[in-house]
Amino acid sequence: MDKIFQFHTVLTMNLPYVICPNSAFFKLDRGVAAAKIGMGGRFKKVPLLPADTIIDLNRQIRNDSNPHKVDLGVGAYRDSSGKPYVLDVVKAAEARVVADTSYNHEYVPIEGWTPFRLASQKILFGPGHPVMAAGCVATVQALSGTGALRVGFEFLRRIIPDPVVYLPSHTWGNHLKVLQESGFEDVRKYRYYDAARLSLDSEGMCADLSAAPPGAIVLLHTSGHNPVGFDPSVSDWERLAELCKEKDLLPFFDNAYQGYTSGSLEEDAFSVRFFAAQGLELLCACSFAKNMGLYGERIGALHAVVSSPLEVQSLISQFQAIIRPMYSSPPSHYARVAGLILSDPALFDAWQVELQRMAGRIQRMRELFLEALTRHACPGEWGHMARQRDISLADFGRKEIQLAEVEMPGLMACREEYGADALKGARIAGSLHMTIQTAVLIETLKAMGGDIRWCSCNIFSTQDHAAAAVARDESAAVFAWKGESLEEYWECTMNAITWPTDDGKGDGPDLIVDDGGDMTLLVHEGYKAEELYAKDGTLPDPTSTDNAEFKIVLALIARELPKTPQKWHKVAARMYGVSEETTTGVHRLYLMEKNKTLLFPAINVNDSVTKSKFDNLYGCKHSLPDGIMRATDVMLAGKRVVICGFGDVGKGCAQAMKAAGSIVYVTEVDPICALQASMEGFRVVRLSSVIAEIDIVITTTGNKGIIMAEDMAKMKNNAIVGNIGHFDNEIDMDGVMKVAKRENIKPQVDRFVFPDGHGVIVLAEGRLLNLGCATGHPSFVMSASFTNQTLAQLELWKERTSGKYARGKVYVLPKVLDEKVARLHLASLGVELTDLSSEQAEYIGVSVSGPFKPEAYRY
Repeated sequence: MDKIFQFHTVLTMNLPYVICPNSAFFKLDRGVAAAKIGMGGRFKKVPLLPADTIIDLNRQIRNDSNPHKVDLGVGAYRDSSGKPYVLDVVKAAEARVVADTSYNHEYVPIEGWTPFRLASQKILFGPGHPVMAAGCVATVQALSGTGALRVGFEFLRRIIPDPVVYLPSHTWGNHLKVLQESGFEDVRKYRYYDAARLSLDSEGMCADLSAAPPGAIVLLHTSGHNPVGFDPSVSDWERLAELCKEKDLLPFFDNAYQGYTSGSLEEDAFSVRFFAAQGLELLCACSFAKNMGLYGERIGALHAVVSSPLEVQSLISQFQAIIRPMYSSPPSHYARVAGLILSDPALFDAWQVELQRMAGRIQRMRELFLEALTRHACPGEWGHMARQRDISLADFGRKEIQLAEVEMPGLMACREEYGADALKGARIAGSLHMTIQTAVLIETLKAMGGDIRWCSCNIFSTQDHAAAAVARDESAAVFAWKGESLEEYWECTMNAITWPTDDGKGDGPDLIVDDGGDMTLLVHEGYKAEELYAKDGTLPDPTSTDNAEFKIVLALIARELPKTPQKWHKVAARMYGVSEETTTGVHRLYLMEKNKTLLFPAINVNDSVTKSKFDNLYGCKHSLPDGIMRATDVMLAGKRVVICGFGDVGKGCAQAMKAAGSIVYVTEVDPICALQASMEGFRVVRLSSVIAEIDIVITTTGNKGIIMAEDMAKMKNNAIVGNIGHFDNEIDMDGVMKVAKRENIKPQVDRFVFPDGHGVIVLAEGRLLNLGCATGHPSFVMSASFTNQTLAQLELWKERTSGKYARGKVYVLPKVLDEKVARLHLASLGVELTDLSSEQAEYIGVSVSGPFKPEAYRY
C-alpha cells in the first residue's frame, strides 16, 4: 500500500474494496485505510472559499423558520403553496419519449441531440427567418445557459487576439466568473441601470459602447434582464444594432427567459431576431431551465449566426473541441423531451399556454408585492416595479395607442374641450377590456384629471402591450394580463377598486366604468355579506352555489370580511355612480333597480344610440369574422352558420356571415326580432332543427344556457362553437367539460372530443371570441362607445351633489349628448350635414341645432 493507487471504492455487502490497476479485488482493512488515505497532507493548506452569494441566499431562505418570510431570491417558478412546478406539457412529452420503442440511454453526439438543436434554432429565430433560410446558424446543445456561455466565451477567447468584453454595469453574478474561467483578462462595463432614476440608462449605455474598441464583444440580455428587470425598448435595440454595425462589435446574447418574461416567445426574442436580420454576426446562449421548468436537467443551446453556411461546420467543430474535454457530451433524456415539445405542434401550443399563465402569474405577484409596499407605506420609491417587466412591450403598446388616437376623434375632442380639471379629484375604477382602444379611454379620463385604476372584464381580452404602456407611463394602475385564471381575475378586480391607505384597509372609488357589471357585482355582494356578518357573524359560504366563478367571489369576500368588515359599505357611501358599457351589465342594473338593491346611480351607456347601433352592430360585423378566421383559418363561404339572437349584436354578426358567403340561420325568442331577421333574408329556426347540419354556431344573446353539451354532442365533426355575447354561460362549458375530452389546439382554441370520436371546436373557452382570438372592435367604432362613457363619467361627477342622478336609479344619456357623440365623428368621415332653416325646424317642432328626434325614437 506504499504505492499510491487510483482506486474506486465499491460497496458490496457494506465492505469496502479497492480496484487496483492490473489486480483483482482486495479486501481493505478499515483501520489500514484510515491510516493510509491522505498521508501526504498536501490539501491541509487549501483555503475554504466563501459560499456562492446567490446559492447561499437560497440556503438561508430555506433554513429561515419565520412563517412570514418572503422569498425574493433566485427565480424558480413555484405554485401557490411554494412547491416546485412541473409543467403539464413536460409530463406529457416525457411520457411519450419513454413510451417510444426506440428510446435508449446511449451517448448523444458531442454537439447534442440533433432534433433538439434544430428545434431550438426555430424557437429562437422563428420559422422563415433569413438566417435560418440561408443556413447560417451553427448550434450545439449545452449544459443550460451557463454551459452555453462557457463554451461560447472559450471559443471567442481562442479565436480573437487580445479580446475585450463589455458587461452591463448590473448583470448576473456568474457572467464575470464565466469570463474569468474562460481566460478573459480585459473585461469592462457599460452603463445599463440608472439607480438614481430607477430606470434603464439608455444614453449612458450607447455612449459607453460608442467608445468601445472595434471588435469588442458585448454581452446583452435578450429579455427579463437579470437582476434589474429593465429591458431596452425597440428603439433602444435599433440604436444598439446600429452601434454594433458602426463599431464592428460582436453581440453575445444571454437568452435565459424566452417566453417567460412576457408570455410571448416572439416578443422576448425580438432583439436576437432583429440583430440577425440586420446582417450582424452574433452568439446566443439559450436556457430552457425557466421556460420549461427544467432547472436541474441543464438543457440549453449555443447558437452562432455566421456570414456564410460554409462557416457553420467549422464553428461546430470548434465547439465540439471545447465540449469534449469539458464534459464529453450533453444529457440525452430531457433534450429529447424539450425537442419534442418544440417540434410537436400540439405540445408546442400547450407549452405556450402554460408560458402565458406563468408569466401572467409572475406579473401578478409583482403587482401584489407593489400593492403591499404601497399599502403599508414602506419607505422608498417603488413605482419602478410596475415598469420593470418588458419595457419593449410598452413601447410597442405606445405606438399602437398613438395610431388609435387618430382613429378615435371623439375621445381626443373631449380632452381638448373639457380640459385637465373636468374630473379633477375623481377616483375612477374601471373594469373593461384592457385593449389599445381602452388605453385611449383611460388616458382621456386621466387627461381630464381623473385618478385611475383598471382591470379587464374578461380573462382573455387584455392586450398585454396596451396594459404595459398604460402602466409604464403611469396613466393608471393596471391589474390585467391575457390569460388570467378566474381567481386572478377577481383578485385584479379587487385591486382595481381598492385605493391603498396608510392603515392597510384601503379605500374605494368615486366612479366606476363597468363592462358586464362584475365590479358593480363585487360591491353589492360585499355589501350584502357585511350586512349578514354584522348581524350574526355569518361569512359567505362558497359551497352554497354550484357556479364555479361565484364560489371564487364568495371566497374572496369571506377572506377580506373579518379584516375590513365595513369596506363595501364605505365604498358604496363614497360612490357617485357607475356607467355601464354592455347589455349584460345593464340587465343586472335594471334588475337591481327593480329589486331596490342598487346602491348608487347608474348610467346605461349601452342603450345610447351611438353605442348600441354602432359598436354592437358595426363593431361585431368587423370583429366576429376576424376572430373566427384568426382562430381556425376556416373558409366562411358556403358554411352553414347559426346566429343565436338577432339583437344589435346578432344583426351585425348575421350580416357579417352573409357578406362572407355563409348560409345563415337565426334563432330568436322575440317575435319582432324574428320578423326583422326573416325580412332581412335569414331563415329563422329552432336550434334543434338544424343542429346536426351546421358548421358554425355563434351566441349573441347575453342569456345563459343557449348551447348545451347535448347540443354540441349532436353537431358534425369539427363544427365551431363561439360566443360574442359577454359571459361564458351562454355556452354550457361545465357540461361539455364533463362529457368530452379537451384537446388544446392553440391558445383560446380547444377541440372537445366526445366518446364516439367526433369533436367540436370551442373558441376562447366560451368567452368573447372576438377579443380572445382577435383584437376586438376597431378603434373608430369604439371611439363612439367610449366617448359615451367619458360623457357619462363627466355627468356623474359634475352632478355629484346636485341630486340630478338619484341613488338606486338607472339613467340613459340625453339625446343631445347622443347627437354630440355622433357629430364629433363626422368630420373624419368627410360628412357634410344639411342645415335646417328656422322655418323647417319650426315646422317639425325641433331646434335648429337639435335634438332632431324624440327620446323614444328607435333609429
